[in-house]
Amino acid sequence: MCLVCTVWSSSLWTSNIWAVNAWAETLTLSVGEYPPFDSPDLPHQGLVPRIVTEAFRLEGIDVEYTFMPWPRAYAESNEGRVNGTVQWLYSEQRAQEHYYSDPIMEESYVWFHLKRNSFDWQTFDDLKGLSVGARQGFTYSAEFYQAEDSGELDVSMVSSNQQNLDMLFNDRIDVFIEQLDVGYFGILQHYYGKGSQQFTHHPKPIFTKQNHLLLSRQHEESPYYLEKFNKGLKRLKASGELQQYINESRWLVPANTQLLPHK
Repeated sequence: MCLVCTVWSSSLWTSNIWAVNAWAETLTLSVGEYPPFDSPDLPHQGLVPRIVTEAFRLEGIDVEYTFMPWPRAYAESNEGRVNGTVQWLYSEQRAQEHYYSDPIMEESYVWFHLKRNSFDWQTFDDLKGLSVGARQGFTYSAEFYQAEDSGELDVSMVSSNQQNLDMLFNDRIDVFIEQLDVGYFGILQHYYGKGSQQFTHHPKPIFTKQNHLLLSRQHEESPYYLEKFNKGLKRLKASGELQQYINESRWLVPANTQLLPHK
């Protein structure tokens, strides 16, 4: 091999390596508090950060998380101040501003209510006359928003799960919409030993949707990291580890509870 060819080949290899390494191999993702899915106080910072971290780790990439209110978490990613944000349901507006990953996992949303105020429902029309709680900055179904806009649902928007629980417990609302695991985690967190047994949920889901990692379109390297994440996520699912993480998360309890073992 000629010396010129060797130098040229070596130079090309070096430049390619530099091009890859020019992009940080530690990503920063914004996220809000949503235990047991997301919380700096939980092992692995919650279920979803655990999944995202492990999927990227399988592809040789590290991840750091910055916790903040959900609207700000999205804005930080949308404006390019972080690499991306987790975890979000699909919306057309967000898809214009971010790259969506393959689905991470499903989230099931239900009506929470007090056991003494049982009810049944098949359509939103069945909830006429009930006061409904929901959370600001969250994506619900198109049918939910249509029912709210048409007046079928009388909706009060709040910023936290605890506010909905407090309003329900004090009869200021009749039902509220929440993700199943998140709702019960909040009940244990805020009402363990103070009336947690009074809460329940309706068995018919309002909707079930898949959540995603979003990577900002403000960063040119986002498609590269999206491909890496999707590869790692596929490996996690194939190995059974992702389902293992989900199962383990359902045994998590808030730090302020001391649950008795099952007998």
